[in-house]
Amino acid sequence: MKFRTSIRALTVTGITAVISGSMLTGVAGAGTYQITPDIVYYCEANVCVAPTGSANNPNALFHADEYEFYGHYELKTPNGKSYNDADGYKKVGTNNNVEISGHNSGPGEYCGIAWESTGDGGYESIGDACFGTPGTLTTKS
Repeated sequence: MKFRTSIRALTVTGITAVISGSMLTGVAGAGTYQITPDIVYYCEANVCVAPTGSANNPNALFHADEYEFYGHYELKTPNGKSYNDADGYKKVGTNNNVEISGHNSGPGEYCGIAWESTGDGGYESIGDACFGTPGTLTTKS
């Protein structure tokens, strides 16, 4: 998917809306977007990720989009580093956000991945979604 950073400026007061990528002007892709007051979540498969905090050095909020799972979230940053939260049950919806913060990775493209435990010590990716800081387009398609 390719996202225009102007999407991040959309806000809706008092409701949550879910729209498809084709409904947003200038956006291509099959992903969905969840818009809550002051936050736009970028969703793909079973993960939603949203930038929060500083526009040029954002933190990331994660939640499951379709079903609960046991595993963890990974944030890939523009400086090539990855950050993970602890394994646990990840629940659906914005009431169950997990934040990955404090990485100081600067402007660029950020990607969030949901990793579900396979039960044998391994993990399977069950969704990944990306967002870019202002002036940055994502490369995921």
